[in-house]
Amino acid sequence: LYINRTRGTNVASPSPVTSGNYLGSIHFGSYDTNSYEIGASIIAWADDATWANNDCPTRLTFHTVSDNPADRVSEERLRIRSDGNIGINQTNPNRAKLHVVGPSSSGTEIVAKFKGSSGADARTKIGLAAAYPDHVNDTEGQAYVGALRNGSGNSSSLFFEVSEGSSLKE
Repeated sequence: LYINRTRGTNVASPSPVTSGNYLGSIHFGSYDTNSYEIGASIIAWADDATWANNDCPTRLTFHTVSDNPADRVSEERLRIRSDGNIGINQTNPNRAKLHVVGPSSSGTEIVAKFKGSSGADARTKIGLAAAYPDHVNDTEGQAYVGALRNGSGNSSSLFFEVSEGSSLKE
C-alpha cells in the first residue's frame, strides 16, 4: 500500500504539502446491524513545516471509537510526532519523549502500569539513564524506581536504586 499526496491542481507541476496537510489514512470498520461504520483509523499528516527536498516530517495519529452509542465520534488516542515523541491522550507531546495523560476526572486513575517479573519476592523496576548510553550497561549513570513483592503475599514495597560507579545501591 503506497499513498501519495501533493497540493495544487496541476498534476504536471505538483506542490509540496505543508504542515497539517492530510497525507492518507487506513480505516478499520464493520457492519453494525444497521450500516457500515469505522471503528478505528491510522492517519498520516505532514508535520512541522512545508516539505522540501528530502525533508518530509510526518506524524501518525491513531483513532478509535468508544463503546458509548451516544458518542460515535472517532477520537485521537495516540500520536507519534516527526521527532519521535509519543503522546497518549496528548495531541502535543512536546515536553517528553513519552507523554501520557489520563482522563480528566477527579477520581483516582492508574495512568500507566508496567508488569515485570512474577512470583515471590519479585522485583520490577523502571530505569532512568542520565548521560550514559542506555544500551551499554544497566549500572553506570542509571537510577531506578521499582516495586518489590514481599514474599508470596499481597503486599509490596517501593524501592529506589542509584548508580555508584559500576554497581547499584539502594
